[in-house]
Amino acid sequence: MKYLFLLSALALSACAAIHQEEYLVSAYDSKGRLLSKRVQLGSNKAGVPLARDTLCKIHPRAVIRVHTRWNKQLAKDFKPYSCSLKKEI
Repeated sequence: MKYLFLLSALALSACAAIHQEEYLVSAYDSKGRLLSKRVQLGSNKAGVPLARDTLCKIHPRAVIRVHTRWNKQLAKDFKPYSCSLKKEI
C-alpha cells in the first residue's frame, strides 16, 4: 500500500514536471532531519496539498515542509504541516 502511494506521487510529480515546478515538498522528523531524499516531491503551487498528503501517508508522524526549488528557502506561501496533528504548525 505504501508503494502504491509512492508510485502515484511519482506519477503526479511527473505530470507537474510538464508545468513549471516551483516547490520541493519534503518530510522531516520531529528533530528536523530529512526522512528520505528519495521521497522529495517537486510540484507547482496547485499540487502542493496533494504531495503533502501523499508524504503524510508514507510518513504518518512527519512534518512536511515546502521549499522553493531555486533557492531552497522555506516557501512563504506554505507553513510547515504536521501529519500527526493534521494541521499547519
